[in-house]
Amino acid sequence: MAKEQRFFGRSRGLGQHASRRGLLQAGLAIGTLALGQRAALGQSGGAHAHMPELGVAKLPVVPAMDQPLVEPEVRRSANGVLSTSLRCAYTYRDIGGTRLYLRAYEGGLGSTLRMKPGETLKIRLINDLPPNRDILPTNPSHPHQFNNTNFHFHGAHCSPSGIADNVMRSMVPGKSYDIEITLPADHTHGTYWYHPHHHGSADVQVASGMAGAIIVEGDFADVPEIARARERVMLLTQVVFDAYHMIEGSSTLQVESADG
Repeated sequence: MAKEQRFFGRSRGLGQHASRRGLLQAGLAIGTLALGQRAALGQSGGAHAHMPELGVAKLPVVPAMDQPLVEPEVRRSANGVLSTSLRCAYTYRDIGGTRLYLRAYEGGLGSTLRMKPGETLKIRLINDLPPNRDILPTNPSHPHQFNNTNFHFHGAHCSPSGIADNVMRSMVPGKSYDIEITLPADHTHGTYWYHPHHHGSADVQVASGMAGAIIVEGDFADVPEIARARERVMLLTQVVFDAYHMIEGSSTLQVESADG
């Protein structure tokens, strides 16, 4: 009752006894309630339901031009097997002087994987992204469930079935999955890359920077001059984001495409 009197004076309605100040206060309270309900619905309200509270990140942002070239961690095969893990989760990333909150491998940079033809890549993929906020649409080709993922060895000549390089697998949040990819003994050498390939979410995740290099060693590695040369691995990708410094919808990608 005290709150009602504060807004509307002694009247129970918005009649002639309501003060102008009371009306303004009431309107502000109702508007705040409506905004809170809208934001709670998720992306349609503007703010993202699972985005971190603004101001949580206090670390200074260093302009990209002032930073040294940072190469991803290297993980190598041993005794014919490259056994490792990859964790998918949200993380803060400082890119181009802007602090972003994006999906990522290993806290930011996907590790570089080095192996040889005939060897086997074994990965425990841990999906620590939050639960999806939407259901599977009638048309699965439409963007959906951006926190489902999987793993694709881009360009590899290997099995696409089972737990190998199977882009039809769906790896949901909160679970871990085993991946096992064996390269043939005559596999071509060179530089490849890995990324998510889950239909409906792959574009959003790759645009967040979820990618890493795979180097299949060989060819001219035994040439002395090449063996002595310093090798630098650079993974180039375009990261897009919205007004909240995140990417939570395909519309963000469409705007980027329209702008060139």
